Amino acid sequence: MTFMKPEQPLPLEKSLRSLRHLSSVSYCFKPADPSLKAQLSPELQQHRCGYCLAVKADPRRMQACIEADDGRAAAPFSEPRRVECPFGVQEWLIPIWHDDTYQGCLFVGEHGGNPDRVPSGLEVEFQSLTREEHGDAAAVGRVFQELYLRHLEQGRTAALLQQASADEKMLQAMELIRHECRINLRVEELARAVHLSPSRFLHRFKDCMGQGVRSTLREVVMEKGHHLVTATDLSILQISEELGYANQNHFAQHFKARFNCSATTARRQARRPGEEIEE
Repeated sequence: MTFMKPEQPLPLEKSLRSLRHLSSVSYCFKPADPSLKAQLSPELQQHRCGYCLAVKADPRRMQACIEADDGRAAAPFSEPRRVECPFGVQEWLIPIWHDDTYQGCLFVGEHGGNPDRVPSGLEVEFQSLTREEHGDAAAVGRVFQELYLRHLEQGRTAALLQQASADEKMLQAMELIRHECRINLRVEELARAVHLSPSRFLHRFKDCMGQGVRSTLREVVMEKGHHLVTATDLSILQISEELGYANQNHFAQHFKARFNCSATTARRQARRPGEEIEE
């Protein structure tokens, strides 16, 4: 299968460009998904600091950079780590995970060299960063992970809407599910909104979506729940109430069944690297 680059940038790419303008740190992303790698512009998959651009002006050095970065990003890893590129640039490698699946690697870093001086060869004297802590890398990593997870969630929602588009009434129902996004949304409410009897609605929904209303609703609610858990400081109780759960334990059970970890664990992992947070 071939993947065509869209004429307009992906929403994810627009967000990443905005992040790059707001941040003083250089970063790039190596996605594990070949389809996303083909759609994102090469610019977002390369460092854009002056030193790196000068180095990469030489095709041999460019190839050395690509091979080094691709090699580091290829194998899944769980903890951020600091590395040095073949030309002495120090950077943090931050893994991006979602739903127990490795999504790719974010390279975040600065350099301590002169942007106007390009090394004469591959062997370079080590140049350390003036800042040893990884605070800036952590901040960019957290913002990036949130953008990427939103991209995944929106992609799944878009897929459901696309599937529902075969039936105008089911598309209306899916729009309502997405808008309301609460687990206590009743079949009768959905059926009434599209002017069908509950029994007729259930039958038509399953024919169109390939799964029942409750399964689809739970999937949409859980995706929003994951977003609220990993990207906001709302308490788990507040999140469960916002999503229409009468019982926080019920939300916790659904969350663990969907993401194979507790909401607390998901929140803690989403904050890596970075400061500790209060539950």
